[in-house]
Amino acid sequence: MQNDLYVAEQIGITGHYRIRVINQDGTVDQDVSGHNTMCNQGMWVLANYLASGSFVGGAINQQTATPGAIYLALGTNNTTPAATDTKLTAEHSRTLLTATSYTPSTKGRSIAPTFSWFGALGLPATSWTAEEGGVFVNASATTNSGDIFDHFLVSPSVTQGTNQTLQIQVLFSL
Repeated sequence: MQNDLYVAEQIGITGHYRIRVINQDGTVDQDVSGHNTMCNQGMWVLANYLASGSFVGGAINQQTATPGAIYLALGTNNTTPAATDTKLTAEHSRTLLTATSYTPSTKGRSIAPTFSWFGALGLPATSWTAEEGGVFVNASATTNSGDIFDHFLVSPSVTQGTNQTLQIQVLFSL
């Protein structure tokens, strides 16, 4: 029997990232941005929110190291991301995304609703190269914790020296 209801439109979400390597004098050494792959776990979290009005483990904008917190992880592998990913291939560093912003949609949708999160990594003990990244919700500072929302390749890769910090921005539009 054919379903009497037909949905002609789908909800879509796109994501972007931006990573900047900052020298101690405040100058930008590297500035890389690109698109990401939305992961099935992230879509499940979003669907759960739409269905129930709450995220499993807490609110997505809760900015504490408790369930519901949002972390960005960076890793050292350049395997192509897939929607079925559940973690980064080789996670190296993780930071709590602490500053958020939201731009609502306009009537008639000339502007899509957009969510942005910001974070930073301090000076590392040794230099390293970031080649992948992802946002994790319902997460903690523990490696591979939480539900992966998206996964992206950092291309070209960025190297953080011992005298440099990283600034990270992730943006999602519906």
